[in-house]
Amino acid sequence: MRYYSILILTTIICFGPSKMLPYTTPLLLILAILFNKNIYKEIYKNTILLLFIILFGCVYYLILFKDFMVYNYLFSIITYSSFLPIFIINRKYLANKYLYIKVINFITIFVVIEASIGIIQYIYKIVNDGWGVATGDSVEGTIDIYPAAAGGFNNPIFIISMIFLTSFLFAFKNYYKYHNSDIKILNIAIVLGTISIILGTVIHALLFFLISLITVKLFSIRGKIKKKIIKVKYLIVVLLIIIMTVNVSQYAMPHIALIKFYTEYLIKDYEKFPKSDITIKAFTSIPKEEPYMVVMGLGPGQFSSRASLILSGYYIGGKDYSSRSQLGKKSNPIMEKYLLPLIINPKTSLEGSTSKPYYSILSLFTELGIVGIFIFMFFLTIIFMRINKNKTIFHKKIKYMFLVQILFLLLLGIQENYWELTQAIYPGLLLMKLEYSSLN
Repeated sequence: MRYYSILILTTIICFGPSKMLPYTTPLLLILAILFNKNIYKEIYKNTILLLFIILFGCVYYLILFKDFMVYNYLFSIITYSSFLPIFIINRKYLANKYLYIKVINFITIFVVIEASIGIIQYIYKIVNDGWGVATGDSVEGTIDIYPAAAGGFNNPIFIISMIFLTSFLFAFKNYYKYHNSDIKILNIAIVLGTISIILGTVIHALLFFLISLITVKLFSIRGKIKKKIIKVKYLIVVLLIIIMTVNVSQYAMPHIALIKFYTEYLIKDYEKFPKSDITIKAFTSIPKEEPYMVVMGLGPGQFSSRASLILSGYYIGGKDYSSRSQLGKKSNPIMEKYLLPLIINPKTSLEGSTSKPYYSILSLFTELGIVGIFIFMFFLTIIFMRINKNKTIFHKKIKYMFLVQILFLLLLGIQENYWELTQAIYPGLLLMKLEYSSLN
C-alpha cells in the first residue's frame, strides 16, 4: 500500500525538527499514487481537474486585478498543499480493512513513543525549573526533543498533531477490537496521548477540541432528547468536574486568567486588538477600494495567508521586524496598506497567536471571497450528506470523531493560519481521509 508507506514517512517528517520539509510530503504522496499502475481513473481525472482550476484561477485573477502577484499565487499552492491529496485521492482507493489495521498499528506505536517523550519533557522541565505557566511549552516530542526547550510554535504543532492522532485511535477503537481482540496497547496509546495533550497546555487547541466534542455530541442527540437525557446529565456532570478542576488548580489559573484578559481586551479595546481591527477593515475599508474582493477575493497568497506573510519578508524576518528576510518580495498594495502595519508596528504589546492579525478564515474570505466560502461550504455539505447515510452502530464512533475533527479544524481557522501549516494538520488530514473512506 503506497498510501500506508507515504503516511508513515509523512508522519515521521512532520514530527521532525524541519519546518520546510513537511511541505514536500503532499507532493510525494500525489506522485506515488499517480505512478501506481493500479490507480483509479477518478484520481487522474481529479488531478487534471485540479491543474485546470489552478491555471484558470491564475489567469482569472490576472485579468481581474492589475496588482495580482503570480509568485504569491503559486507559492500558496505549496502552503495549502495539505488539502491537495485529500481532493485528488478517491475514497474507494482507500477502502481496505487491511490498510486500516496496518495504519492503526503504526499510529498506536507512534503515539506511545511521542506521548512518552512529551511526558518526559514535561517532568524534566519541572525537575529543573519548577512548575510554571510555561512548563507545558516544553512538551514538543521529537519536533524539538531537547527537554528544556520552550517557546516558539513547536509546542502547538505537536499538541494539534497529537490531538488528530489520538482521536483517530479513539475513533477506530471498536473497529480494531472487532478485528483484534487485544486492544491493551491501543488503550495505553490513547491514555498517554491524552496526558501529553493536557500537559502541553495549548489552551486554544484544548478549548477548540472540547467545544467540538460537546457540539457534535449535542447535535447527535437532537430529536432524541427524551431517550438520551441521562447521557446529557452525565455530560453536564463531566463538564462541572472539569470546570471545578480548572478552578482549584493553581497551575491552570494563569492560563484561565489569560483567556479572561484576552476576552476583556477584545470587548473593551477591540480597535487596538489586531485580529478584530483587520477583520473590521476586511468588511468595511478594503471592499471600498477593491469591490471585487467581497465576491471573488484578492486571490490566493495576496493578503493574510501564510504564503503572503512569508513572501512579505516580515513574517520570518525576526521578532523586531526591523528588516525583511531574503524571501521578501513586493507585496500586494492592499496588504501593504492594511495588514503589514499591524504586523510591523502593532498597536498592542500582546504576544501569541491570539493577538496576531491573521487567521485562516480571514484568509479564505479576503483571498477567495464569498464564492470561495460558498464552494468550501458546498464540499462540507457533500461530506456531511455522504457520511450521514451510514447508520451502522459499528461505525458510530468513527462518524462522531470524524465530525469532531472537522469542527476542530474549522475552529483552528479562527486562531491562526493553521490550514497552511502542513506540519500540524497534514498527518491528521490523511487519517481523516481513512475515516471518511471507512464511512463510505
